[in-house]
Amino acid sequence: MEDWRAFVDQRTTEEFKRISARNKVNRAKLKGPACLGRHSMAVTRHKMAMEKNLTSDVEIGRCEVFLRAHTRKDKVVQYPDLAEKLDELYSSNPASRMTGMDDALTELVGSDNRGRMRGLGCSISKVGLKKSAPARSKVENVTKEKESVTQELSQVKKKLDGMTQDIVEMKKTLVDMQKDRQYTQNLSSPTVAKSTQASSPDIIYIGKRCDLLGFGKRGVVARGEVHEVNPNATVHCEPLEDGAFVVVLTEVIQPHAPLWKEDGFASTLGEAGPGSFVQWGKEALRIQ
Repeated sequence: MEDWRAFVDQRTTEEFKRISARNKVNRAKLKGPACLGRHSMAVTRHKMAMEKNLTSDVEIGRCEVFLRAHTRKDKVVQYPDLAEKLDELYSSNPASRMTGMDDALTELVGSDNRGRMRGLGCSISKVGLKKSAPARSKVENVTKEKESVTQELSQVKKKLDGMTQDIVEMKKTLVDMQKDRQYTQNLSSPTVAKSTQASSPDIIYIGKRCDLLGFGKRGVVARGEVHEVNPNATVHCEPLEDGAFVVVLTEVIQPHAPLWKEDGFASTLGEAGPGSFVQWGKEALRIQ
């Protein structure tokens, strides 16, 4: 109660009313009042450093804090001309972004009054700023080193991306070469010639067109021709499974459908592609 009475007495004096009236008039004359609410300049500067994942608040120049302090909640800057000029000055002189006696804000707005510095909050003066020059210089050097390292890492990443793309193209070329070589080997394979002399009743299917049925409810996944029915035949050096035929693909309908049996060169019909030899179960062939 004693504190409350003292507070009421202080607020009801003629001197306080005169000061309040004067301050109300002065606030009405402001062109760009501060929009920080309960937050101080120092707190705002720290929040900006946290947003950018910086290691020190010193890396945030007071020019940036000044603009943030005069930006409304709807993101409208109260000094658009100043913001545009600051950007131009940053482009021509990046060092002017860092807080100092001759930074961008000083150049555009003018020198600060005695005992205060714009964008830094209370208790920060020119004298204190001068004494902190060595620390700020150290931070500036660290910032420049970080930018240099970032640029070097970006260049290395571009080179690695290019090398990765080259490796992918080389792998694709090697796979195509292996398919072509295997296709040639299958054409000249003695096993194929042997099939014409085989006594198997399935020999009547050789050369006939067929639909390849996929697993489950996939339906027709590809079309081709029966090329070999001899159980001793091989596809890409892999022996035929019981009840399987060698089929040469003429059309791939479902590229992502898995092979009836992987042969070490491909695992899906799309990877094998038309013209390739695959083995497919007789019961999963619709021979025409």
